[in-house]
Parts: sequence; C-alpha cells; structure tokens
Amino acid sequence: MVKALAIVIAVAILIENSNSTQADEAPLWNALRSGGHVVLLRHALAPGTGDPAAFALSSCATQRNLSAQGRAQAEAIGKRFRDKGITVAEIYSSQWCRCRDTAQSLKLGPVSGHCQTKSA
Repeated sequence: MVKALAIVIAVAILIENSNSTQADEAPLWNALRSGGHVVLLRHALAPGTGDPAAFALSSCATQRNLSAQGRAQAEAIGKRFRDKGITVAEIYSSQWCRCRDTAQSLKLGPVSGHCQTKSA
C-alpha cells in the first residue's frame, strides 16, 4: 500500500512539474508500465468549489464542470501517459460530470465501473 501511494504521489508531482528530468521520472514510469499499480487523479480544472444548490448527478448542466483549460489539462495528462508508453488503462470514475469528462479526455481506454458516491 505504501509503495502504491508513493507512486501515486510521485506521478501527480511529475504531471505538474515541468522541471523534472527524464532520469528522475524513469523509475516511476517504468513501475507504471510494469502493471499492478494504481494512479489516482482528481478531476482536471473545474473552477469554483462544490456544486450549485439543487444539482443533479444526472444533469451536467446543473453541476460545476471542467473549464476549457480543464479539458486541455486532462488531454495533456493523457498525452503524457501515452508518450511514456502507457497507452491503455482500466479507468474508473465517480458519477460527477467533471470527473467522467476528465477520465474520458485522458483517452487511455473506456471509462467503466463508475464508483458509487454519495451526492450529499
């Protein structure tokens, strides 16, 4: 569990840190390519906090959604994974539209098995 958490934290740092070198990143990407690891990502940029009053999980129009920058961010994260040789993954998402949109924008495989989350 600690090893998996370390990989998750390190990958999150790599995604946001343009100052890392390929030598710094190599062990983490190699571990991910070897399989058996989990990467946990929060949704891409969706300005604001929480959801509007009376939001509905069944209606994206009532939720806080990804901005144009957030959609571009999610696509860039997916590209980074593909560039590092991770071209397919098992993707799970919560029911919120901003999370599903992030997961789909990664373009690493179908988004399935939506995690069951509470809306309140």
